[in-house]
Amino acid sequence: MKSLTTAVINWNYIEFKNQESALETFAKENQSFLKYYSEKYELTKMSTGNFTSYYLLIKNDMLSGSFVAGTVTEYRTALRFFDIFENKEQNEDIRNTIARSKSTGEDITEYLAYELPNFNQFVKDYFEENGQKAVTSFSVSTANTYAITYATSANSSTYGYISGGDCANFCSQILIAGGETMVDNFPNIYAGWWHHNVLGSHTYSRSWTWADKFVRYHQYSSFQTTSYSTFTRWLAPGCFIGYEDDQDGEWDHVAYVTTVDSYKTSGYYDHKIAQHSNDYYKWASNSGWPAKENGANVFIIIRGARSSPQP
Repeated sequence: MKSLTTAVINWNYIEFKNQESALETFAKENQSFLKYYSEKYELTKMSTGNFTSYYLLIKNDMLSGSFVAGTVTEYRTALRFFDIFENKEQNEDIRNTIARSKSTGEDITEYLAYELPNFNQFVKDYFEENGQKAVTSFSVSTANTYAITYATSANSSTYGYISGGDCANFCSQILIAGGETMVDNFPNIYAGWWHHNVLGSHTYSRSWTWADKFVRYHQYSSFQTTSYSTFTRWLAPGCFIGYEDDQDGEWDHVAYVTTVDSYKTSGYYDHKIAQHSNDYYKWASNSGWPAKENGANVFIIIRGARSSPQP
């Protein structure tokens, strides 16, 4: 594994030099687009304090294939902006943690593995050694039954529900339903893969509830590509999938595939997706997944890929 010294040399996510200026420019260039969300959801003028509300609504609409406020290009532009805009807070947290560890001697190995950009070699080496390995007895049929049952009606009493970002929590539940074994390192949120429900109070590891951390922890046999057509050639029922906007170092969303066609539709193999945030069970062709292809966004099969691609 690469040393911590090597890890912190290139640790930061891409960010805007001036957050306020970037936000002002984006808002000015996309007034009508943002006005739709502001009026429909009674949001105040977009700011550094409430941009997440706009981000989640726009993201969910695109994933659903509902381009109600503008064109596909406008949605892609907005999501690219927000994906970079949120990085400043992450960079500040990493910077402060590194500074604190230098003065206290605190071991931040696990923290850095989860919080540094995923292209960092230290991160890759860490999860090669410490990531989850698949169980050979994983039941796709049982996982499918769970995914279909709870895609649109969350099993919140057992696992809780994370408003605006429940995708990884849902995929973790599907893994458990299919036969995966929880790795319980409670209360260390940066170790293992676990969930606790104590009298309705839910606690989770990062790898259980964050899309980016879920991918890191489970991606031992992942397949990645910027081509949606190529991506679908490797899909099989039981696949866990995700995507990353603009390769900025953080995976943005994860979902589960129950069914894959054996013939192409619109240049790719259509497949049925069960996911949360936005909560649905539908064919990819009726969703916004294919529209995510722009030459820069990356699609990933986290686990469950075919042994050989369809033609």
